[in-house]
Amino acid sequence: MSQVEISPADLIAALTAYGWDVVGARAGEYTRLAITDGSRPRHMLVVPLDESAPEFELMMSQLLAHLAQLMVDGQAARQVLRQVGLESGS
Repeated sequence: MSQVEISPADLIAALTAYGWDVVGARAGEYTRLAITDGSRPRHMLVVPLDESAPEFELMMSQLLAHLAQLMVDGQAARQVLRQVGLESGS
């Protein structure tokens, strides 16, 4: 396994458990997941599957960085909504 600590299967399982839908795949290469707004994807991720591929490490690192940025953006939006009284604190 690479230096990335999470396997593609575990990442896909975690994403689908939290509302991401599998919207495409290429067997052995990647799985594409999305959070949708009605029928339109709001965010899309491509999870690489081939851990022996030369680009696997970079693609997983970029994917995890993108997820981290989504979390930061979501937290910032939540704070703004709380500030203006449109979301209760959780």
